[in-house]
Amino acid sequence: MVGSLFAWLSIALTLATIFVEESQVVAALVGGFVALLIAVWRRGRPVFLLLAFVLFSLAFIILPSAMDRIVKIWIPQHDWYDLLHEPLGLLVAILLVACLFTISCRRQSGGVWLSAQEASEDLSRFLSFMGYLTALLFVPLLLLALLSVTRGSPAAFDVAGLSWLNPERLLVSRDEAYLSWFTTIFLLGGLGLAYIRNAHHRRPCRLEDNHFKRKAWQEFIGGVLFLLPICWTAVKQGCLFAIEIHQGREIGPDVALTVGGQTVPEWILVAIFPFAFLLLSLAAISVMLRSLVYLYGPHYLSKRAASHIDMPDSQSAFRASRFGRKTESQGMEGKGG
Repeated sequence: MVGSLFAWLSIALTLATIFVEESQVVAALVGGFVALLIAVWRRGRPVFLLLAFVLFSLAFIILPSAMDRIVKIWIPQHDWYDLLHEPLGLLVAILLVACLFTISCRRQSGGVWLSAQEASEDLSRFLSFMGYLTALLFVPLLLLALLSVTRGSPAAFDVAGLSWLNPERLLVSRDEAYLSWFTTIFLLGGLGLAYIRNAHHRRPCRLEDNHFKRKAWQEFIGGVLFLLPICWTAVKQGCLFAIEIHQGREIGPDVALTVGGQTVPEWILVAIFPFAFLLLSLAAISVMLRSLVYLYGPHYLSKRAASHIDMPDSQSAFRASRFGRKTESQGMEGKGG
């Protein structure tokens, strides 16, 4: 319990780096790291430690007062660093989170593999909650966007202009562009849920049904090479833009017009985009942890960790039972009987 409280304290201090003055960013990061070490020592809940590790790594690499300042001190002439900044930052973030999370799991009573599986399951429950919440909020948010557009431009509003076949119209009319952008952003909240529930589109691979280890490796490698880099770029650029708007160095969208005249900070609307991709990255981390547990974990955790792989005797039978159908193997057994 105490370890989980310190993990939440680390998360709060890490998020506080967005709101404090630039001179206080380093102090907030140091305080967050110290709280994180105490949380590891007091054996906080693995999922809270994982969230704290991810947020601290993002803040340490994204904020100009953290890793960039250290690099400038040790390497004054860093032209190569400008070129390799994005992949180097992603690599440092992955290694930092992996090392810290592994060390923290070793202190847990259940060991590394059980802690990793529990963290993956807790992330799945959190992402499911966020996905359902986004689905419930989608209707009022859509109505809010429609209200803001009609109040912002009561005359000469052409509904036919809301078409992706007419991009010039969307670019010319700021209100219509905001409507499309607003609704699209909140649709992204379901990406993490779709990935966790294995409901996203997959390209069929030429593998036999019994090659489950290859499928687990595909999930892990796909997360490392594709999902995490895409989410990293979206989260980093979105966070930097939101921070610039919050600190007044950039001009954001006219949020007062976007939300129907209500006073809302501009950076909140901009921060929704990186937050959606942060949820998708957490879904990727959850699936990667399950893949590792399935591949290298103990036998009693293999079936528990295989929920993201289409197992014909479990997943297909469960899905078929929901619709009152029989799987192919069940049909063959019925014919044989």
